Order: sequence, then C-alpha cells, then structure tokens
Amino acid sequence: FLPVGVNVAVRNMFPAASALALLALGRSKLTGFQWVMLLIGTACVIGTAFASKPHADACAKIASDSSSAGGYLLGLLFCVLSVAGATSSFVYTSVLGTTAKLTPLEATMYLSLPAAVIMVPVTLIADRKYEWDVTTVATCGKLVVDEITMNDWQVFFKALSFETAGLTVLSGVCAFLFNFLTWSMVIFLSPIYTALAGNFAKGTLMLVGVLSEISGGVEGLSFTLLVRLLLVIGIILTFTGYAISEALAKMGAGGRRRAAGSGCCGRDGASRGSLCAVAAVGWVLAAVFSMTTGFLLTDRGQDSPWTAPYLQVTGLSGHQQPVRYGSVSEKTIWSYWWHPTNCPNSKQCVLPPFVQMCVDSIIKNKGSFDFKLMHFDEVHMYVNGVELPFGWKHQSPATQKDALMNALLARYGGVAMDVSTILLKPFDDSWNQMVAQNAIFRGYMYRLNGQPWGHAETTAVWCMMARREGIFRTATVMGVIGMGDAWNAGLYHPGIPYFAMGDQTVTPVLGIYNFSLPHCHEDATVSQKSDCPEFQLPVWDEALVSPRGDSLLLEDPRDGPQLPFAFGDEFGMALWNRTEDTKRDYLWPCQTPKQCWELFLGRYNASKAPFVKFFHSGGDAVRGQTRDQLLGNPDSFLCGWLELAHGETVC
Repeated sequence: FLPVGVNVAVRNMFPAASALALLALGRSKLTGFQWVMLLIGTACVIGTAFASKPHADACAKIASDSSSAGGYLLGLLFCVLSVAGATSSFVYTSVLGTTAKLTPLEATMYLSLPAAVIMVPVTLIADRKYEWDVTTVATCGKLVVDEITMNDWQVFFKALSFETAGLTVLSGVCAFLFNFLTWSMVIFLSPIYTALAGNFAKGTLMLVGVLSEISGGVEGLSFTLLVRLLLVIGIILTFTGYAISEALAKMGAGGRRRAAGSGCCGRDGASRGSLCAVAAVGWVLAAVFSMTTGFLLTDRGQDSPWTAPYLQVTGLSGHQQPVRYGSVSEKTIWSYWWHPTNCPNSKQCVLPPFVQMCVDSIIKNKGSFDFKLMHFDEVHMYVNGVELPFGWKHQSPATQKDALMNALLARYGGVAMDVSTILLKPFDDSWNQMVAQNAIFRGYMYRLNGQPWGHAETTAVWCMMARREGIFRTATVMGVIGMGDAWNAGLYHPGIPYFAMGDQTVTPVLGIYNFSLPHCHEDATVSQKSDCPEFQLPVWDEALVSPRGDSLLLEDPRDGPQLPFAFGDEFGMALWNRTEDTKRDYLWPCQTPKQCWELFLGRYNASKAPFVKFFHSGGDAVRGQTRDQLLGNPDSFLCGWLELAHGETVC
C-alpha cells in the first residue's frame, strides 16, 4: 500500500522514536550535541529515501495509485506500528538489562521462544502467492502463467532444494548471532546507539549504490546523484559524531567512578565507554571496507581478479564442459518440469496424474529416440551457465523451459517438446526426412497456411526438432543478450513476456535463414503489432546476405497437432465424450464432441497429428484429478488418445 520512499522514511525514524521513548521514561541522558546529530541523521535518511531514482518507486507508485486512500492509511498505520513495536522491544530489553541484569544471550533466547510460538502456526497455515510462477512485465502488471501458493514451511523446503541449501541452514545461525550482537548493543550501549547503527549500515550500502551509478568520472555525477551522495555522507558522519560523543561521555563517567564490573562486558562506565569506542571504530572500518569492496566490484575490467564473472555465473573455472556433454544422443526428446513442492528436484518429484500419462505416452512412442525429462537440479549437468540467461534460476517455469530447450537443442539437438503432450507416433520418420533433406530445423509456424492468427505469435515452440549446433546456438546467444542482468522477461518483450525465450527468440533467428517466412505484423487480425516477434532483432537487408544451403521444414500447427477446438471449454477437451452428439456453441469447425473426434481421426490417419498438444496443461478439468478419475469414462477423448498411444485399452 505504501511507496518505497515513504516506507523507508517511516522506518528510519527508529532512532528518533527510541530517543523519545527513553525521554518519556526519564532514562534519556542525551546531550544537546547528540540530539543535533540524531535529528540531522534522521533527516538525511528521509531525504535519501525521497531522492532515490524515480524508477525505484515506479511499481510501488502504480500499486499506490491503484489502491484506495484507506489502503494507503492502513499501510502507513502498520508501518508506524512496526516502528513502535521495535522501539518498545529495544527500550524494554535495555531496561531489563540494567535492572534485572539480563545478559544478551538471555535476551536472545527469551525473545526467540515467544516469537517462535507465535510464528510457527502462521508458517504452517498462511499461504501466499510467489513469483516463481508469474511473469512480471515492465509496467508492473502481471501475466499469470500458473499461480502457486505456498506457506513458509514449504518455502523453506523449496530453498533447501537449491544448490545453496547450505546457506539456507547457515542463515538461521547467522540470524541468531545477529540478534545476539543487537541485544548486546542495546544492553551495554543504548537503544538509540543500536538504532543509529542500523541507519549507518544502510547508509554505507546506499553509498556503495550511489558510487556504482556514477559513470564517466565527475561528468557522470548528476545533480540528483550529488544530492544523494551528500545525504548518505551526512548519515555516516552524524552517526560517527554521535558514536564518538557517546564514547567520550561514557569514558569520562568511568574516570569519575568505579563500579563492580562483570568481566569483559562489565557495566561500569569505563568498560561501556571502551566498548562504545570499539564499536564506533568497527562501524567506521566496516564502512571503509564495504565502500572499498563496492568500488573494486563496480565497473572493473573483464580481466580483473576482483570480479571473476565467469565463475560467478557458471560456478566453474575455464575449459570445463557439462558432465553429460559428449555422451548424449542427438536423437533425444527433451522436456522440463518443476513444481516447488511436488517436484523441486529429480529425487523428489511426483508428477500430476495427467502429466504422468503424457510422459508415459512419450516413453511408449519414443521409437529410436531417448527421452529426458529435465529437472531443476540436473540443468548444470547438461548446459553451461553462460548458455542460459543470468537470471534463469529466478524466472517463471515457462520461461525457464524455453531458455533451457534452446540451450539443449544448441548443444545436443533432438526434439524439444512440452510435457503436456500425448505422443501417438514415433518421430523417427520426421527426423529421417529432415536429415535426408539437409534441413537443420523442423517445426510449426502460424500463418503458413495463409490463414490469419490473431495473436502476436509466430513459432509454436512446444514442439521443435533440430540438428545440434545449428540455429539454436544463435537462439541461445540471443536469449542471453536479450535478458541481460534481468530475471523478469519484461525488458525482453514489453507486451507478452511469457513468449520471451520462446517465440520472441526463435522466430527472429528463423527469419535470418529464410526471409520469405510470414510476418506477424502483416496479419490484419493482430491488434498489438509492436508485440510481434520479428521486431526483437534488427531486420536484415536480404541484399547483405548470401544464399544458404541449409533448409527449414515448417508446417502450420493448426493443420496438425493443434486441434481447432483445443482452446474450447477452457482447454478442457481431454474429458469430452467421443460419442456425444450434442451441439456446443463454442466448438468450431466441428459442432459436437463426436464430430470433433472424427476431425481428429482424419488428421491422425493422414499422419498430420503424430501427437496432441494440450494448452494450459489440460485446463482446470484435469487439474487436481486422480488417475482413476481421469480414466473413469472410457469414451472420453483422453481414453481414446491413450488407447492410440499404447495400442491397447487403458480405461
């Protein structure tokens, strides 16, 4: 509900709120100088939040504009309450440390237990939607691919499935140590000092961020960047001034009195002053270290030992190939599947019953091909990290699949097929024909039959056949270039990011090999012609290119495996009854399910439909259904297709 700038500004009132709380309790001993440092530092933080670059708040602004005033006030209320809660926690712990002699370890443990008791039920019950399964466009809207909700407990196990699972476990230890250090500062120093330390840490990170945005020396320093730079420096200097002032005050108090200590963490003035001084020096050194590191890691040359970009992207040193390279047949059918809870990796994967039936049909009819269903944890065994977009691990599964298929076909060749497909016949004849004609690609492209297709789409990437080291080597490079450092595909295709690594990458590459292919933007039924895939690369002048000897074998998918009624009934054709002769308004060109089945049989017998493609994974009709429920009607389309695939009755 709140713009990021307002959120940051309110939260950074924490030091001032702590000071006011201590003042109200009669426990504040701030000098006039310390009050000045505190107020100036807080003002600098607020100024920095509002002086941030406009695009940083773009999405928040849109969300704020689209929400009601009540939503804004609700967000503001919760933000203020969070500051009040943190302030009361700091002040309460500080009082316990001085009156009840509570140690930092005791404070950490005592506060952790009630927090765990309160949060554990929430982690098990509360479900939230996550962006692993949505694609965010540049305008901050969202195109939902397949929304998945998870609770925090499921998210934890999802994190354990990543290659960085060790860091997930280590984060808990680090959080405990962080809390211990925080409460140590609260008890032995002061809540205000601790709150300012947090602002100081944010200030150092802000400074690194500002420095990384400055290019071209002084000439690249805009007025906005200059203001932000001065404000961030103000944050650092005011905290340093406050820390030194408090250190001198406590050391002075220690020289005037001696009290019983408690080891290295004694609560007498001298020890507290020394600790305060050490902490101040530590924070200054940390700032210098972070600024130096940020400078070294920013805009350095490719040969700099500080960056090691190849190692960061691939996890490998040079001259290393994926472990499976050289041992994979070119005749391989490739698919990909991932689900955060049911199929996070190859060792813990239970496919939905409908998808499992599709996989069984592919295995049954793979012919002389191998079949490989790729899982998230197996990708590095087959392709190198530089062959995938740098943000591949954070993309939606659909975009991940398209980018991975490009890389696999580039290295190994074969057939890339969506797993939501029932394979009825082997691909051997199609492959042999492609090889005999010296073709490098075989696939499906809309508008080849002269019929319009009212979508900004050209190549059907749900089934592509290719020779190794052919057009998909170019497609792989173009995909990496197109994504850059981004993980959401909005920058690659402003209108339909769902197609970014598929049609939007493959179609322009096919156009390099054949200039006569149909163009999406010439289709009068396409409303958003700027979204057409051919615009994703500069159009080559045919006069600049010599003729090529390799060829492409293309068909219109609507004449074959993409049945004309596949989108009807919310993609639910799988459970229609083959014998039903009732007219349905949404069917075309057939009018009844029985006529539609006969239309399919005509294509099947003419070898135009060697497989059946389901869209949206078969629709809501099959989602959540058990195997017995799916096979409950022997007259269903699904049972008919499975009988053709397996050569026997399966229902």
